Amino acid sequence: MQTVTRLPVGLGLLRKLALPKKLGLLEFLYGSALATREIEWVQCSNGITWKLDLRDPTHRWIVYGDYEGGIGISFAKNALKDGGVFVDSGSNIGQWHLYLGSIPNVRALEFEPVESQRLWLEECLDRQTDWQCKTFPWALGAKESETEIQCDGARSTLRPDWYNIKNLHKQSIKIKRLDDILEEEAVNHVELWKLDVEGAEYDALLGATGYLAS
Repeated sequence: MQTVTRLPVGLGLLRKLALPKKLGLLEFLYGSALATREIEWVQCSNGITWKLDLRDPTHRWIVYGDYEGGIGISFAKNALKDGGVFVDSGSNIGQWHLYLGSIPNVRALEFEPVESQRLWLEECLDRQTDWQCKTFPWALGAKESETEIQCDGARSTLRPDWYNIKNLHKQSIKIKRLDDILEEEAVNHVELWKLDVEGAEYDALLGATGYLAS
């Protein structure tokens, strides 16, 4: 079992408060110090332990409070308050799932084609033995195929015209249709679909027209 990092006492207290612009305030107070710790296991603001790269400001948000300020997370929690199937396309390291996986009767289908990010997510999920979750090593698209993805963490993209000047590492991946996967997994109803796939959203929707029309 990996050691969970100790956070500054003040941070542990302040993040419990409903402060205005809390993410920005806590980043100002603690961001530089946390960034020196690099990759560590952290007890997040909601009590769940997750592996985070504290050099990444979006990972530090998870330490301070709800990811991205919590508007989307609050909506998702409300949508899943009675359980149901949650499709997370573009899971990355599970920035959304760590807030939703513990809700009773939630079943998550996590899609992350970038191997490094998916393995990171699966390592975190190994700690959550009572969560109903299945990960898939595919991207969602309009038809079953193979392609390359430009790998850049949460900003990984299937768009070849994005981030050209970065000269990013590319990985060969498979694309699947959500319609086919829902049929294989015997899913008749999806309570919430988080679709964040860096420019491939339209193709992912085309691959779910059967379900969306039903």
